[in-house]
Amino acid sequence: MASWFYGMMHLLRLKQPLEATIHQQQFRDLTLNVSAKAALHDIQDNKFWKCLYVLLRAVFPALWALRYCDSNTPVMDKIYFLSHRTIAAIQKLQEFFEEVGLFSTAQKEWKTLS
Repeated sequence: MASWFYGMMHLLRLKQPLEATIHQQQFRDLTLNVSAKAALHDIQDNKFWKCLYVLLRAVFPALWALRYCDSNTPVMDKIYFLSHRTIAAIQKLQEFFEEVGLFSTAQKEWKTLS
């Protein structure tokens, strides 16, 4: 389950190279299928990157707790601390989670791409 979040972190880290790639003329000359157009739309969408950042910021302490659990060392005190930090991070970012339209589904946008 955590591998999805690790993948999202790598994607967030690669935001600038992805944006640089889609603005090259060689890329613009390609013919893209529907799934490639959807990926292109996500790369250009600032709302997508903001959602990704907010979500990862909320689960980051939980990911650290999972890493400690895999380390095979006694870390019960750190697990308690990181679980508390996860709750605090979610409460801190609650206003972003409740923001209207930020985490809405993109079904209308997918229909326009096909």
